[in-house]
Amino acid sequence: MRRFQNKKIGLWAAGLILLGASTVAQAAGLAVYPPKIALESARDPQRATAMFTKDDGVTLDVTAQAEVHIEPATLARWEGGRFVPQADGDGQVTMTYNGASVTMPLHVANAAVDPPMSFYNDVEPALMKAGCNTGACHGSAKGKNGFHLTLFGYDAATDFNSLTREVLSRRINVAVPAESLMLLKPIGAVDHEGGARFTADSELYARICRWITEGARLDPGVPQPALSGIEIIPPEAVLEGEGAIQQFIVRASYADGTDRDVTDFAILSSVDDSIVSVDAAGLAKSGRRGEAYLMARYGTFAVVSQVISIPAAEPMRNPPLAAANFIDEMAYAKHKKLRIAAAAPATDEVFVRRAYLDIVGALPTVAESQAFIADAGPDKRTALVDQLLQRPEFSDLWAMKWAEILRVKSSPTLDRKGMHRYNDWLRQSVRENKPINQLAAELLMATGGNFTEPAANFYLVESAPTTMAENVAQVFMGVQIKCAQCHNHPFERWTMDD
Repeated sequence: MRRFQNKKIGLWAAGLILLGASTVAQAAGLAVYPPKIALESARDPQRATAMFTKDDGVTLDVTAQAEVHIEPATLARWEGGRFVPQADGDGQVTMTYNGASVTMPLHVANAAVDPPMSFYNDVEPALMKAGCNTGACHGSAKGKNGFHLTLFGYDAATDFNSLTREVLSRRINVAVPAESLMLLKPIGAVDHEGGARFTADSELYARICRWITEGARLDPGVPQPALSGIEIIPPEAVLEGEGAIQQFIVRASYADGTDRDVTDFAILSSVDDSIVSVDAAGLAKSGRRGEAYLMARYGTFAVVSQVISIPAAEPMRNPPLAAANFIDEMAYAKHKKLRIAAAAPATDEVFVRRAYLDIVGALPTVAESQAFIADAGPDKRTALVDQLLQRPEFSDLWAMKWAEILRVKSSPTLDRKGMHRYNDWLRQSVRENKPINQLAAELLMATGGNFTEPAANFYLVESAPTTMAENVAQVFMGVQIKCAQCHNHPFERWTMDD
């Protein structure tokens, strides 16, 4: 079926599509992530991954095959897929594969400085990686077995007090760090309901043990920069055949403008392990055909990357029609990546039925169907769509859909007259082809009487602040925060305080 081209359909039926993109250094099919290398201390190595995109859209992780040249060579070394700092200074890095080269700026500072452990930026991530502060463990609203941590470490100062000040500080032994319950329980040396969370030779253990050895302090001296966001790179990948791999990198950015490679301490997971799985180090492996998302969580932030897995040697299939609008372009691009053949054009009999149902919510009459089928004009489908969009049923149908979303109905808080004024305003908004962003703004910023300003009825449907926040988040941002109304969200960053 040829998709509708009218502007109204684009605004009202297409919905909102939110896309996130990471800056990337690229040339002739070769892309390198991240686009610049900044090494801020001796303990700040940075992974890099080189991705080559073939003409058919399939991506290859060619990091191991790429040639890496550092200029000047004294600044850093390339080791195990990471740039490791050696001397302070500025230079550049060039990665070459298949005749294509990408050059990135390189900055190294404090190469000989190994800063003390930060409770905020080193210990809290270690607790999160071990699962200590999740909703299923000590991060639940009431904690576990008398020990409570804030969900995903959203309040580090409170966590510090819980670890170092409660129960006579038994959890921390500064004199003999290895005897701290904070270490003995997670390695299984002392009975722990949560079981062993890491081993004594792991980086998690080393990081926490060093912090205790240094005095278990709450970041003395200059305050540590606050975590301001994270990203997972590359933002998308198309893997061909089962067992294809792609290294993903998680980078954290801080309020002072610095960044860190936090892949080893981020929580990485896949929404469907049968399509793509990912290990603790960020190495993803493809499975059966499909599309899945990898989620990276670090601190109170969570981001995703799209991964498409297709069978090996699956042929590409061209769409049966040329793209008529941006919806077609996006759909055909997805079909191309998934190696799915687009459906053939619908017959006139099918098209006329679908057009009527989709646009005006009713079946065509026998006469209307016969007239459309008998019409031999080359643009009769476009003409039918334009004709249906001018009918009042179009406005009624989409006003009804939005009335259901916005819960426009008579209630103790919304009287009958207010309900009708609200519904009439929605119908008129559709009739005027009002953009969705304008509709949302008018609703959220409405003031005045609910009869003279119908959009103000939005605030009469639900007056409880918590429920209002929940509804606004879900309707206008597609974010579900309902769980946090009763307890800290077990899977998202939202807390009861939020």
